Amino acid sequence: MSTKKFTVATAVRQLSECNQDAEISVVIGKVPLSVPVEGISIRENAEGQEVVALMVAHDTFLEILDYGIELIEENNE
Repeated sequence: MSTKKFTVATAVRQLSECNQDAEISVVIGKVPLSVPVEGISIRENAEGQEVVALMVAHDTFLEILDYGIELIEENNE
C-alpha cells in the first residue's frame, strides 16, 4: 500500500474547489469552539514555504477574544 504525502496548502486547494462552507476548531483552555471561516489564502513566506491563512470575520474574532478573557477572569477569581 502506498502513502500519499501532500502539504496543507494542497489540501486547502482541494477543499476550496468543493465550494462549501468551512469551519475551524479553536480550543480556549479546555473549551473547544467551532468558528466559521470566510476565506482561505495561500501565500509564500520569505523562505519560500506555503503559508495557509484562514480568514475569520472581525466580529467573530472579537467574540472569541472576549470569551477567552472571561474564562481567564473566572479562573483568577
